[in-house]
Amino acid sequence: VVDNLTGAFDVVRLDTMGSRRIRTIGGETKKESAVAEDMDIRYTPTIVFLDSRGSEVFRFDSYRKPEHVAVVMHYLSIGAYKQFSSFQDWLRAGRPETKP
Repeated sequence: VVDNLTGAFDVVRLDTMGSRRIRTIGGETKKESAVAEDMDIRYTPTIVFLDSRGSEVFRFDSYRKPEHVAVVMHYLSIGAYKQFSSFQDWLRAGRPETKP
């Protein structure tokens, strides 16, 4: 999972009850608890994947095995989410490699 994160993703860790101020993708500065609320993060652990424009492309809102997370991260990092209507469709297609 760490290898998949390195270089392919920018990571932000939020404390859903935290008061630390962070800069959002839109350029605003907000408390991390407000960002979590804006992103509808209600449970922990939650992992939200955003594209370069800040649009959500995938979400885990519960614990997943590292192997599952790694496959989803690969799906996202190769840009397969742009060519397939769902993660399941990509899996059914035999996990083809695509260009980001």
